Amino acid sequence: ESWGATDHTAYNHQLERHLRELSATAPGPTWIVPIAIEAFQSWCRGNGRDSATSDTRAGYAADQARTHPNDLITWPPQRNQPCWCRSGRKYKKCCGHPAALTTTD
Repeated sequence: ESWGATDHTAYNHQLERHLRELSATAPGPTWIVPIAIEAFQSWCRGNGRDSATSDTRAGYAADQARTHPNDLITWPPQRNQPCWCRSGRKYKKCCGHPAALTTTD
């Protein structure tokens, strides 16, 4: 919400820029933990957590990384690998395209 993204594509482009900023300072590899809303909400109810907080999302991501490591998405993907946003396009033609990195969505 603070990014002001107006649609899913704009959000993905903003997230791509954010991931680039994070990876520049991260000591190790960067991973994306996909969050399915229904599973996340169920986890929140089962753990007595408020789904609206970033702390809860981080807790869920850490739990998913521990319990479902095969679901993690390595970031950044290689140019010819599928894009992390799951659009079905190659990374170089999607979120990794230079136009996606220079727009101010």
